[in-house]
Amino acid sequence: MSKQNLVVSIVLALVAIALGVGVSVFLAATPVAAPAGDVVAPIVADVAEETIPITEVPSTGVPLPPEPLLMSLSMKTWEWQETSLNDGTTEVPDKAGVFSVTFNADGTFGATTDCNSVGGNYTTDGSLLTFTEMMSTEMYCEGSKEADFVGYLSTTSGYHFTTRGELILDLKFDSGSVVLR
Repeated sequence: MSKQNLVVSIVLALVAIALGVGVSVFLAATPVAAPAGDVVAPIVADVAEETIPITEVPSTGVPLPPEPLLMSLSMKTWEWQETSLNDGTTEVPDKAGVFSVTFNADGTFGATTDCNSVGGNYTTDGSLLTFTEMMSTEMYCEGSKEADFVGYLSTTSGYHFTTRGELILDLKFDSGSVVLR
């Protein structure tokens, strides 16, 4: 890649950042000049594409809003913020950071609650999400919201991400949604 092409690529990336769109950097093999008299085998490489998430405007430190298209279930441990049901009720955890879900790349998940640990499998198909084969430790805790939280997971039908960096679980029968951050 010539110096001029590199400068153009950087300028286009900065414009994309300012507009809040995703940035992809394309890496390609370029010919290498050999010193006179040296015999060099040609370099052959496939073109590779790497998506680089940009979280702040370079040199300013100003955070950019999250890009939902770059987010994934397995990118972090998600903490339950609230559940809004279509009957108008809202439920929030009693303690922040106690209820969480971690999605593993192998299709398993782990969750923590205010009482027990939960695990099992999950499957996705586009924006559809299903939790299966859920199991839990069996300690009794009075006043726990564990049954509600596990119930929300077991009735999840889909998911999506927001520009606020949230994972939204859509509940079956359009009955409500769970916000995790």
